[in-house]
Amino acid sequence: MEPVKGGGLASVPEEAERLMREVRPDDSPASWALRFAAGLDGFFMVLSGMNTMEQVKDNIGTFENLTPVTPEETTILEKAVEIIAEDTAVPCTACRYCVEECPQDIQIPVLLSIYNETKKYGFINFPTVHYQNAVFGHGKAGDCIECRKCEKSCPQHLNISEIMKELAEMFDWCLDIKY
Repeated sequence: MEPVKGGGLASVPEEAERLMREVRPDDSPASWALRFAAGLDGFFMVLSGMNTMEQVKDNIGTFENLTPVTPEETTILEKAVEIIAEDTAVPCTACRYCVEECPQDIQIPVLLSIYNETKKYGFINFPTVHYQNAVFGHGKAGDCIECRKCEKSCPQHLNISEIMKELAEMFDWCLDIKY
């Protein structure tokens, strides 16, 4: 399940995509993920959620002429994994299972996205404004009561309650700003 990691492997850092396209210029990063999953021992089916007709066509094209990932390609995928890990502070796929469980109505994936962008780029692009908008009408990071219901439902097994503490320190102060 989740061969494309909730869409996270459909859009990878440029450096990772460049490595893949050097070997298979016509294949999308998502097709690499699907080919990898399809080649694992003991699996007979690969499920993939799609949001656009382009993704449907890409998936069909991948499986019409399915070729297993070669050892050389596996090496490229290992390098891509390293690049992706370095580029992402929190590997949230925005599946929203955590939001359904949150008794404080915290929009966790949105806050984690702001967290990732801030870790990557710093406090440019107005993350405080994005945070203010994200929590308007919803719980803020500091409202987390550490019930861990979100963590139990998270397919990525993220330590959300700890990240919420850090997010609260980073951003809850900005809610006191009046414009």
